Parts: sequence; structure tokens; C-alpha cells
Amino acid sequence: MKKTAILIDGEFFSIALRHDLKLTRRPSATEVYEHALRLADLEDEEIWRIFYYDARPFTGFQYHPVTKRSIGFGATTVARLRRAFLDQLGQMHLVALRCGEARPRGWNLSDDYLHQLRMGDVRPPVAADYQLRFEQKGVDMRIGIDVAMLALNRYVDRIIVVTNDTDLVPALKAARRCGVQVVIAQIGSFNPHHDLIEDADFKRVYALAA
Repeated sequence: MKKTAILIDGEFFSIALRHDLKLTRRPSATEVYEHALRLADLEDEEIWRIFYYDARPFTGFQYHPVTKRSIGFGATTVARLRRAFLDQLGQMHLVALRCGEARPRGWNLSDDYLHQLRMGDVRPPVAADYQLRFEQKGVDMRIGIDVAMLALNRYVDRIIVVTNDTDLVPALKAARRCGVQVVIAQIGSFNPHHDLIEDADFKRVYALAA
């Protein structure tokens, strides 16, 4: 049996699950956990740990560009649900949360408003049509550090990586040089970048809709 660690880019995994399972919401902690467990081949692999990488919700204040009012994002429904998701997932067996932070990137017109424009519903935007965008900081760095740590210390024989971030290629190369096997997981219809596949030992297809 190969002692195996599963490393999951949470945002990428959630988008793939939502798309291929045709969910109208973000997947729950239970759904994420159940699908994460299925990434391993239990006939050949013993799950050592599931590392889940995500960003904690932004809890600061930002001024709305139209209303000019200060909005406290820590009290929003989105932030509350995000905290509950991470808290629940972190309590599950073998799961280690690795959380960066979400930082504001500025206000943009919402996807719903842009979709209405494309459908021919042309109207001036109102306050509700603006949405604050965020970027994750510190998530990719944590994945790379853990890949290197697992490989250098030979804690595991194999790692399964769920991501589409080619910035991790150097870390994957280092893991293979240390004798750790690397598996890149294809989640449903989300085919991994060819650079990731090139620097892995295996590509494993996980068919969600089968």
C-alpha cells in the first residue's frame, strides 16, 4: 500500500464539483469531503492526510462605489457561510486546513448584470449590480511548501494533487526527484494543464457525472 497525501486547491475543486454536479450553489463541506476521499485508490493507497487549501473570508470594510456607504464584509451571509464551511471541513477525519486570505481587488459589474447586457437588456447599472471581487493570497505558496515538505521528509510515498496552477510545477519536479510519486487528478471535465501532466507520474481521471 502506498502511503498517500491528497492536496486540494479548494477553489478549483469547488468550481469543478459545482460545474460537473450541476449544483446551483457551492458544494457543502460534506460533499467536498466525500469526493476528496474518492480521489484515492483504496486498493493501492492508504490516505495519510487530506490537505485542503482555501482562503478565509474577507472581514474588513469597503466603501460601495455608488452608495458611498461602508460595508462590513465580516457580517455578510457569504462570510458567515464560508466560515461555517471551513469550520465543518476542518473537523473531519484526516483533513488539514491550509488557509490563506481573501483580499479585495476592486468593484466590478456583477456576472448577472453582464449576462443581462449580453441578452439585450440594456439599462444603466444600479448599486446592486456592483460586486466586490477578491483574490486569494498565500494559498499557492502553502501548496508548494507542503509538497516540498512531504517529499523531503518522505512522509508519504505518493501525492495526489488537485489543481490547475502551473506555478506548482517546480514543487512537483522536486517531489519526483525525492522519490515521491505524483498524481495529477482530472476532476470531471476539467482537464489539467499539460505542464502539470508532464511533470507528474500519473494522470487520474475522476468522473463525477458517471
